Amino acid sequence: MIIQYIFFIAAIRNLNNEKLLQTLTKYDKMKLVYLEKDATYEISRTQ
Repeated sequence: MIIQYIFFIAAIRNLNNEKLLQTLTKYDKMKLVYLEKDATYEISRTQ
């Protein structure tokens, strides 16, 4: 499941379509930040 989050975050980071990013609600952006922090923690924990 964490792998899906990592791929999702990577896709969002590589996304250059500004209009699509603008359509994300504040909640969606906060959720992405949370998922990124969670994924970073999981990665660092397994190393």
